[in-house]
Amino acid sequence: LPLSPPHITFHNMVNSTTPATPALVDHTSFGTERVKNQCFPSSFGNTIYNNRLISVCLIFLTSWVVRFHSLAMQQIHGQSLAMQEIHGQLSIVWLMSFPNSGTSYTLNLVSSVTGQHTATNYRSEAAKSQTRLGGDRDVEVYRNSPQGPFWLSNSNERPQSGYLLTKTHCGGGSSSINIKVAAAFSERCASDNGGENKEKTYSNNLVARAVHLIRDPFDNIVSRFHLQQKKMIKKNQTEKVEMYPLSKEGFRKFCNSRNETKFRTEEASKFYHGISHQVKNVPCYEDFGHYIQWHNLAFATTKELGLPTMIIHYENYTDNFNQTKDSLLEFLGSTGINEPSPFVTGKSYREYYTDKEIQAVDDMFSKLALDKTLEHTKHYLVPL
Repeated sequence: LPLSPPHITFHNMVNSTTPATPALVDHTSFGTERVKNQCFPSSFGNTIYNNRLISVCLIFLTSWVVRFHSLAMQQIHGQSLAMQEIHGQLSIVWLMSFPNSGTSYTLNLVSSVTGQHTATNYRSEAAKSQTRLGGDRDVEVYRNSPQGPFWLSNSNERPQSGYLLTKTHCGGGSSSINIKVAAAFSERCASDNGGENKEKTYSNNLVARAVHLIRDPFDNIVSRFHLQQKKMIKKNQTEKVEMYPLSKEGFRKFCNSRNETKFRTEEASKFYHGISHQVKNVPCYEDFGHYIQWHNLAFATTKELGLPTMIIHYENYTDNFNQTKDSLLEFLGSTGINEPSPFVTGKSYREYYTDKEIQAVDDMFSKLALDKTLEHTKHYLVPL
């Protein structure tokens, strides 16, 4: 990897319409010197460290750690070009998604339309898939990489070359803000358990491309509430299920209980320093902060690993399905041979928020989000 610092720039928030089709990321539009000078000025006397600058500097430092981690992993695992030759040039394409952004549908779309396998970072998910389909084959994609990734299905012919779409949430399943883990984001993207155990992390040298899914943050956060509700049901937490029904009132009550607890944590107070008065009453404000942080780091990681990346907005499947499908298959070097299953558009939950709360979220993005995150989310932040 080139040993040059990352390129990061700033944009003003402007109104925008939803991108109609998927887009390839321009990794050249990031700008370096200003960020480097702001993070490491020759004199600290006139430097003001606001929230966004702190976030940007964290990403700046993260990119260096990502780069050196990549080199270290290459040495540790010996998985460079020689490994790809051993594996017949089968390369991973990360399907990077903040949870509840259309991950399952995208995997099913590719698998059903092409008749080809997909994969996952999560061994338990692969094992369940094998059991459900009655298979007994090994789940590891690479013979000498037991850390993963893992085949997600058993019914189709396993490819020996080309691109393999592989699910990863890059640790996004956590519900807390933890700026201390920023430097480990690329590990989390290549890990079975969020990067906490190095023995379960494969080399990112196996990764050749990325597909980055983005969903309206307001819908995304409500969907995460629905997921929490399902977990309560699974754990037989009847009292909580009744306390937080799947409704606007249940969502806001659930968020209020979390806000009261989370806002007092040290990590939250640091992350939201200077804007706490604006965000503290936003339902599940911490999930919005986590959403911003996750996408910031996703863009920085694909940039620093030099991965050609396709952005798919959740609504692209509704607004321009055929072009979205065709663009994705082309990016994966695949050909469609079957008819796709229909996409069922998720419900919009914008009415769960007041205009004042939407404006507060807009302010949060303007202060904490990096340029690429703003570019691909600004159209969501306009009150209806």
